[in-house]
Amino acid sequence: MSSNSVLPQLYLLCVSKDEDGAFAKVNTVFSEEEKIIRLGIDNFTYKNLNIAVSTRYFDKMPGLDYEYKLLIAYRCDPVNKEFAGYFECILGKQHKTLEFPCSKSFIESIEWVSKIRSIEQLEHLEWKD
Repeated sequence: MSSNSVLPQLYLLCVSKDEDGAFAKVNTVFSEEEKIIRLGIDNFTYKNLNIAVSTRYFDKMPGLDYEYKLLIAYRCDPVNKEFAGYFECILGKQHKTLEFPCSKSFIESIEWVSKIRSIEQLEHLEWKD
């Protein structure tokens, strides 16, 4: 498969807010390279994504290592102006694709990420500790 057809993998590390606004901290894996980025999100998407990833789908026991993978997929209903993003909830060998309400601007960000062709295109979003 050529690098032009490879989509980045987006592993959600956290959803949070700070003085600069709401964001998703995402480990982006592209063609065997990784970069942790800060993906700015609006308050509506923040609220819904935070609720979605805070729900423990498989087991309520504390200390389990859930992983969340943002999917480059979405649903839009332009008539009702409703948008939804998708992520995969992973616990060991169990996984489930889930939907969360989001904004049109979040969908536009996901579309933009789907078009990157090298990890260098994410330099300006690189996570700074």
